[in-house]
Amino acid sequence: RNSRALPPPQIFDVNYGMFTYDEDSRLFWFNSASLDNDREFELIGIILGAAIYNGVILDARFPHVVYKKLMGEQVGLVDLRIAFPEIARNLQALLDYTPAEAVEEAFGLVMQVSYEQFGAAKVYDLVPDGGNMPITGSNRESYVRLYASYLLDISIASQYGAFHRGFHSVCGGECLQLFR
Repeated sequence: RNSRALPPPQIFDVNYGMFTYDEDSRLFWFNSASLDNDREFELIGIILGAAIYNGVILDARFPHVVYKKLMGEQVGLVDLRIAFPEIARNLQALLDYTPAEAVEEAFGLVMQVSYEQFGAAKVYDLVPDGGNMPITGSNRESYVRLYASYLLDISIASQYGAFHRGFHSVCGGECLQLFR
């Protein structure tokens, strides 16, 4: 097989809505607000799996965390640094802040993730009643771990799950070892 590079399919155009593009990292990520159904994400997984199986390199830049997830490896803050550098820097600043007793006052955070979806402000509780649980010096590590899990797993569970199924339907088992 000869490897050859092809331009990214139009499906990766952020205007299509299935993926987002981070200017800082220059990488694509699953759009958690995508209106596309699971079958379309599954099809993207099939396309990428078939491309890899056939030695075709698509110019579809995903963070390494996608490949780790496809391999069944655990993901966390280290992966967030590559996928979402600005968010990771902010979370690291929270972890590094001293004195620990002043974290709550300095950051004013609670156990929630705030985001915008179709122009409306939304929140996701990282723990039950997270809006009433301030981030302190003693629970900030838990907050960072839960925030990373939300971004890398929970918020994209449907989209990534379908992508994963499609990819593994073509490029699973021994073939997946080519990824290494």
